[in-house]
Amino acid sequence: MPNHTAARQSPFARTLTLALCLLCAFISASCGGVYVLREDATLQVTATLAPSGGFGRFIEAVAVSPDRMGNLYVLDRGASTVVKFDSLGDSIRSAGGYGRDHFQFDQPADLDARQTNNIFVADYGNHRIEQYSRELAYLATFYTREDPTQANRFGYPTSIALEDAGNLYLIDGENDRVLKATSDFRIDRVIGGYTTASRPDAVLHKPRSLAVDRANNLTVLDNGGFKLVSFDNLGNPLAARTLRTGAIRIRAFGDTLFVIPEIGNDQNLSIELYNTRTLQPRGIWVVPNIGLPNAKLAGGSELAAIKGRVVDIVVQNGRILLLGHFSIVQYTLTPVQ
Repeated sequence: MPNHTAARQSPFARTLTLALCLLCAFISASCGGVYVLREDATLQVTATLAPSGGFGRFIEAVAVSPDRMGNLYVLDRGASTVVKFDSLGDSIRSAGGYGRDHFQFDQPADLDARQTNNIFVADYGNHRIEQYSRELAYLATFYTREDPTQANRFGYPTSIALEDAGNLYLIDGENDRVLKATSDFRIDRVIGGYTTASRPDAVLHKPRSLAVDRANNLTVLDNGGFKLVSFDNLGNPLAARTLRTGAIRIRAFGDTLFVIPEIGNDQNLSIELYNTRTLQPRGIWVVPNIGLPNAKLAGGSELAAIKGRVVDIVVQNGRILLLGHFSIVQYTLTPVQ
């Protein structure tokens, strides 16, 4: 029978050590690196982390998602636009604009390009999920706010995540719950909603972000950004963990969960890593010098400081990309011998 409390899953000493090491790493302004949590509850530096370039110019980017071909799709909420970049960081296509028609958005909140041939956008202000091709041609709309069955209705979607089979998870911001829909947009189940039969650890309160791992387990950033809850693909709760500081987004790469903290641009960024299923801590990525005044674009021009919060991350094909509101910065990992 699975154990659902983080306190029972790891000793207090491990959590305390992780917190202290995180604090020490966080206040260091000169060194970034990858810190892996070992079995003896200590952190080992396995690689250094340094900026190696960047690209993009956005008004207010809020999300980035890679496809399986190495392309990136960036959601610029400030411009109500989706921008596609190739693996070299060159902008090759865009679609969008403010409004209610297709190819238009109202405060778009998230996107997912996991399927490569289908790109999904959470169109927050229009209460819908928009589906596009990899060439950003319009394909379909998922909208249920006026559905005659009240249980199927959703509004203000704030986050989405896709399974490999095409099933879609979304945060129903209007009703503080997560919905799972099939690839043909039929509501399959409610996750985290309250019923008299609900287990307390399975009820969600203000979910904020979603992530699906390679085994199709779902993790929810809950409680306004202060709690993680994992579920299997049937909606059964697996584990829960309270975070010490608030987070704005989670992303899963393989079976590792990356937690993006809510933080300003004048500090180093400490990204905590967890197992996607058990939510046991795996380590920390400390990213130095968030302003990055010396980073260069591919063409050689100076890269402006990220400014404002870092809002998303991509870990793909040996590269690490951080999305800020105004640009993307690429980092290089150098293993420590």
